[in-house]
Amino acid sequence: MKTSHWLLFHVFGTAFFSSLLLLAPHILADFYEMELRDNPVAMYLTRMIGWIYIGIGVMAWKMRNFGDTEAGRAFLVGLMVFDFAVSISIAHSILIGVTGSMGWLGVLFGVVLGAGCLHILGKKQLGQEN
Repeated sequence: MKTSHWLLFHVFGTAFFSSLLLLAPHILADFYEMELRDNPVAMYLTRMIGWIYIGIGVMAWKMRNFGDTEAGRAFLVGLMVFDFAVSISIAHSILIGVTGSMGWLGVLFGVVLGAGCLHILGKKQLGQEN
């Protein structure tokens, strides 16, 4: 898979998730069995995370044509670390009882995105990317 295709996949995934975080946080919170209605701090942090995802999506959109450069590889490393860190954070929140079992879907999504970045970086290291 080409870097530009993978980054476009990342853009659309983050656009979907961030739009839910910003426009309908209660729906997403209900999906993950969390309560936001009576907690203004949680609502604030949810919206801030939505803006972070929008920023990552914009960066992925801008970097999609620069995957063969040193900056493109550095961005992929940062994206991979971010995806795996989000997966670990969600898994931790499930294990301590903050979110429900649907959180495993977020863990899976983050692991797949991080593994894709790792795969592309491995191909770049071997010089096999198209």
